[in-house]
Amino acid sequence: LMFALNYFMPLHRDDYDYSMIWHTGVHITTFPDVIDSLLHHYYEHGGRMVTFFFLDTLLLAGKVPFDIANALVFLLLVALLTMHARRSIAVHESPGLLAAAFVLTWLCIPHFGEVTVWKCGATVYLWSATLGLLSLLPYNIGLRALADGERKRRVWAVLPMFLVGLLGAWSIENLAVTVTLLAFGCTFHARRHGAFAPWMLAGAVGALIGLIGLVAAPGNYVRYDEQGADKDILA
Repeated sequence: LMFALNYFMPLHRDDYDYSMIWHTGVHITTFPDVIDSLLHHYYEHGGRMVTFFFLDTLLLAGKVPFDIANALVFLLLVALLTMHARRSIAVHESPGLLAAAFVLTWLCIPHFGEVTVWKCGATVYLWSATLGLLSLLPYNIGLRALADGERKRRVWAVLPMFLVGLLGAWSIENLAVTVTLLAFGCTFHARRHGAFAPWMLAGAVGALIGLIGLVAAPGNYVRYDEQGADKDILA
């Protein structure tokens, strides 16, 4: 179903802009062009490097690869919602909950087509939400283990959690703040209860770096000068 919706959705609006090296009018034809476009974007428009990396790369790959990837990311979002609700990765044990997550996602996401089907909108909103939920899942499961009396440090998870935290927060601005605060909050909560694990702090630090990389982009201030009008910078 999701693949069909994506397949029949043509390129639209910002998809054309991001098919070109930012602000040049030159089409992206190679992977180095993707990096060049991202650098232009970072210094001239905004800091959403992760989401627009996916967008530019998949627009380069072609429409059908994008359609397949976007449908799979929607399914991953539904699975992650179910995992968070269960506080476990075993979604196969609750098929009813998985089905309910799909139906409620279908019914409750505002502007469904713009957020989950339109390519530019999907990478900014759907993909960001998926990365955010993925980065927070270990904390949810870890705090459940804490409640059950388990104390596992999992030192091997430090680097993966740092990277996942970085991707989860280097997404879209309001979600980045939420992910970072939750990651640090879960870390401090575990520490207060004598169950601190290095991977928790690594994920939180990665999220903080991602947040800084997102909001400190020079392009944000260029965009603010163009669109800010009478708003202060935080607004």
